[in-house]
Amino acid sequence: MIKKRSRFLTVMFAVVPGAGHMWNGFMKRGLSLAAPFFGLWFLADWLNISGLNILMTVVWFYAFFDCINMRFQDDQDFYVMRDDYLFSMGDVMHFTMGNRCNKLITGIVMIAMGLWILWQNVAISILYGLGLSDRMWQIIRGIEHTVPQVVAAVIIMWIGWRLIRGNQGKERTIRDEEKERAQDVEFVQVDDHARP
Repeated sequence: MIKKRSRFLTVMFAVVPGAGHMWNGFMKRGLSLAAPFFGLWFLADWLNISGLNILMTVVWFYAFFDCINMRFQDDQDFYVMRDDYLFSMGDVMHFTMGNRCNKLITGIVMIAMGLWILWQNVAISILYGLGLSDRMWQIIRGIEHTVPQVVAAVIIMWIGWRLIRGNQGKERTIRDEEKERAQDVEFVQVDDHARP
Protein backbone atom coordinates (compact mmCIF):
# COMPACT_ATOMS: atom_id res chain seq x y z
CA MET A 1 0.00 0.00 0.00
CA ILE A 2 1.41 3.37 -1.04
CA LYS A 3 1.75 5.57 2.03
CA LYS A 4 4.07 8.42 2.97
CA ARG A 5 6.37 7.21 5.70
CA SER A 6 8.83 8.97 7.96
CA ARG A 7 11.26 11.24 6.08
CA PHE A 8 14.20 10.16 8.21
CA LEU A 9 13.56 6.42 7.75
CA THR A 10 12.93 6.93 4.03
CA VAL A 11 16.35 8.57 3.68
CA MET A 12 17.93 5.76 5.71
CA PHE A 13 16.27 3.05 3.58
CA ALA A 14 17.09 4.95 0.36
CA VAL A 15 20.77 4.13 0.98
CA VAL A 16 19.95 0.61 -0.27
CA PRO A 17 18.65 0.89 -3.87
CA GLY A 18 14.94 0.12 -4.02
CA ALA A 19 14.46 -0.21 -0.24
CA GLY A 20 13.25 3.39 0.22
CA HIS A 21 10.73 2.94 -2.57
CA MET A 22 9.47 -0.28 -1.02
CA TRP A 23 9.27 1.37 2.41
CA ASN A 24 6.82 3.89 0.93
CA GLY A 25 4.81 1.17 -0.84
CA PHE A 26 6.30 1.35 -4.34
CA MET A 27 7.23 -2.34 -4.50
CA LYS A 28 7.46 -2.68 -8.29
CA ARG A 29 9.56 0.45 -8.69
CA GLY A 30 11.81 -0.62 -5.80
CA LEU A 31 12.33 -4.04 -7.33
CA SER A 32 13.12 -2.42 -10.70
CA LEU A 33 15.95 -0.50 -9.04
CA ALA A 34 17.21 -3.21 -6.66
CA ALA A 35 17.48 -5.93 -9.34
CA PRO A 36 19.92 -4.10 -11.66
CA PHE A 37 22.01 -2.83 -8.75
CA PHE A 38 22.47 -6.22 -7.10
CA GLY A 39 22.73 -7.95 -10.50
CA LEU A 40 25.61 -5.65 -11.45
CA TRP A 41 27.18 -6.21 -8.04
CA PHE A 42 27.03 -9.98 -8.56
CA LEU A 43 28.49 -9.73 -12.09
CA ALA A 44 31.24 -7.35 -10.98
CA ASP A 45 32.28 -9.76 -8.24
CA TRP A 46 31.84 -12.94 -10.29
CA LEU A 47 33.64 -11.68 -13.40
CA ASN A 48 36.04 -9.45 -11.44
CA ILE A 49 35.25 -6.46 -13.67
CA SER A 50 35.70 -3.25 -11.73
CA GLY A 51 34.23 -1.22 -14.62
CA LEU A 52 30.76 -2.46 -13.66
CA ASN A 53 31.15 -0.51 -10.42
CA ILE A 54 30.60 2.66 -12.46
CA LEU A 55 27.22 1.38 -13.62
CA MET A 56 26.39 0.33 -10.07
CA THR A 57 27.17 3.87 -8.91
CA VAL A 58 24.87 5.33 -11.56
CA VAL A 59 22.03 3.00 -10.51
CA TRP A 60 22.66 3.80 -6.84
CA PHE A 61 22.53 7.58 -7.35
CA TYR A 62 19.42 7.33 -9.53
CA ALA A 63 17.64 5.11 -6.97
CA PHE A 64 18.64 7.31 -4.03
CA PHE A 65 17.60 10.64 -5.53
CA ASP A 66 14.48 9.20 -7.15
CA CYS A 67 13.36 7.95 -3.73
CA ILE A 68 14.12 11.27 -2.02
CA ASN A 69 12.36 13.30 -4.72
CA MET A 70 9.36 11.00 -4.58
CA ARG A 71 9.02 11.15 -0.80
CA PHE A 72 9.44 14.93 -0.52
CA GLN A 73 6.68 15.71 -3.04
CA ASP A 74 3.41 17.30 -1.97
CA ASP A 75 0.77 14.85 -0.77
CA GLN A 76 -1.34 15.52 -3.85
CA ASP A 77 1.50 14.65 -6.24
CA PHE A 78 2.71 11.72 -4.13
CA TYR A 79 -0.59 9.87 -4.01
CA VAL A 80 -1.21 10.32 -7.74
CA MET A 81 1.97 8.38 -8.59
CA ARG A 82 1.52 4.82 -9.85
CA ASP A 83 3.64 1.87 -8.79
CA ASP A 84 4.98 0.52 -12.09
CA TYR A 85 8.09 -1.36 -13.10
CA LEU A 86 10.70 0.85 -14.76
CA PHE A 87 10.91 -1.75 -17.52
CA SER A 88 8.41 -4.50 -18.28
CA MET A 89 8.94 -8.08 -19.36
CA GLY A 90 7.62 -6.97 -22.75
CA ASP A 91 10.51 -4.49 -23.03
CA VAL A 92 12.99 -7.25 -22.19
CA MET A 93 11.36 -9.66 -24.66
CA HIS A 94 11.30 -6.95 -27.33
CA PHE A 95 15.03 -6.43 -26.79
CA THR A 96 15.91 -10.12 -26.83
CA MET A 97 13.53 -11.12 -29.63
CA GLY A 98 13.44 -7.87 -31.59
CA ASN A 99 16.06 -7.29 -34.22
CA ARG A 100 18.86 -9.56 -35.38
CA CYS A 101 21.58 -7.74 -33.43
CA ASN A 102 19.75 -8.11 -30.11
CA LYS A 103 19.10 -11.80 -30.76
CA LEU A 104 22.80 -12.28 -31.45
CA ILE A 105 23.81 -10.52 -28.22
CA THR A 106 21.32 -12.55 -26.18
CA GLY A 107 22.49 -15.78 -27.82
CA ILE A 108 26.17 -15.05 -27.17
CA VAL A 109 25.49 -14.22 -23.52
CA MET A 110 23.42 -17.38 -23.00
CA ILE A 111 26.03 -19.61 -24.68
CA ALA A 112 28.81 -18.03 -22.57
CA MET A 113 26.81 -18.56 -19.37
CA GLY A 114 26.07 -22.18 -20.32
CA LEU A 115 29.74 -22.87 -21.05
CA TRP A 116 30.73 -21.29 -17.74
CA ILE A 117 28.24 -23.45 -15.83
CA LEU A 118 29.54 -26.58 -17.58
CA TRP A 119 33.11 -25.59 -16.77
CA GLN A 120 32.36 -24.97 -13.11
CA ASN A 121 30.22 -28.07 -12.53
CA VAL A 122 31.64 -30.72 -14.87
CA ALA A 123 35.06 -29.92 -16.30
CA ILE A 124 36.68 -28.92 -13.00
CA SER A 125 35.60 -32.16 -11.30
CA ILE A 126 36.88 -34.24 -14.24
CA LEU A 127 40.22 -32.41 -14.23
CA TYR A 128 40.49 -32.79 -10.44
CA GLY A 129 40.00 -36.53 -10.81
CA LEU A 130 42.92 -36.76 -13.23
CA GLY A 131 45.40 -35.83 -10.48
CA LEU A 132 47.10 -32.93 -12.24
CA SER A 133 50.26 -31.30 -10.92
CA ASP A 134 50.21 -28.04 -8.97
CA ARG A 135 51.66 -26.18 -11.96
CA MET A 136 48.81 -27.39 -14.22
CA TRP A 137 46.25 -26.34 -11.60
CA GLN A 138 47.80 -22.85 -11.51
CA ILE A 139 47.49 -22.62 -15.30
CA ILE A 140 43.88 -23.88 -15.24
CA ARG A 141 42.93 -21.46 -12.44
CA GLY A 142 44.61 -18.61 -14.33
CA ILE A 143 42.60 -19.43 -17.46
CA GLU A 144 39.43 -19.78 -15.39
CA HIS A 145 40.03 -16.35 -13.88
CA THR A 146 40.91 -14.65 -17.20
CA VAL A 147 38.37 -16.10 -19.66
CA PRO A 148 35.23 -14.42 -18.20
CA GLN A 149 36.99 -11.06 -18.22
CA VAL A 150 38.09 -11.51 -21.83
CA VAL A 151 34.59 -12.59 -22.92
CA ALA A 152 32.98 -9.64 -21.13
CA ALA A 153 35.53 -7.23 -22.61
CA VAL A 154 34.92 -8.57 -26.14
CA ILE A 155 31.15 -8.29 -25.73
CA ILE A 156 31.43 -4.72 -24.41
CA MET A 157 33.74 -3.70 -27.27
CA TRP A 158 31.47 -5.38 -29.82
CA ILE A 159 28.41 -3.54 -28.46
CA GLY A 160 30.34 -0.26 -28.59
CA TRP A 161 31.42 -0.97 -32.16
CA ARG A 162 27.81 -1.77 -33.14
CA LEU A 163 26.60 1.44 -31.54
CA ILE A 164 29.18 3.52 -33.42
CA ARG A 165 28.61 1.68 -36.69
CA GLY A 166 24.84 1.75 -36.21
CA ASN A 167 24.76 5.56 -36.22
CA GLN A 168 26.91 5.69 -39.36
CA GLY A 169 24.65 3.14 -41.03
CA LYS A 170 21.54 5.17 -40.16
CA GLU A 171 23.13 8.35 -41.54
CA ARG A 172 24.08 6.49 -44.73
CA THR A 173 20.52 5.14 -45.06
CA ILE A 174 19.03 8.62 -44.59
CA ARG A 175 21.39 10.05 -47.24
CA ASP A 176 20.48 7.23 -49.65
CA GLU A 177 16.75 7.82 -49.07
CA GLU A 178 17.19 11.54 -49.69
CA LYS A 179 19.06 10.82 -52.95
CA GLU A 180 16.30 8.46 -54.08
CA ARG A 181 13.63 11.08 -53.31
CA ALA A 182 15.59 13.70 -55.25
CA GLN A 183 15.93 11.34 -58.20
CA ASP A 184 12.20 10.53 -58.06
CA VAL A 185 11.37 14.25 -58.06
CA GLU A 186 13.70 14.85 -61.04
CA PHE A 187 12.17 11.88 -62.88
CA VAL A 188 8.64 13.16 -62.26
CA GLN A 189 9.61 16.66 -63.43
CA VAL A 190 11.27 15.30 -66.58
CA ASP A 191 8.24 13.04 -67.20
CA ASP A 192 5.85 16.05 -66.82
CA HIS A 193 7.86 18.08 -69.35
CA ALA A 194 7.89 15.21 -71.82
CA ARG A 195 4.08 15.08 -71.96
CA PRO A 196 2.45 17.03 -74.90
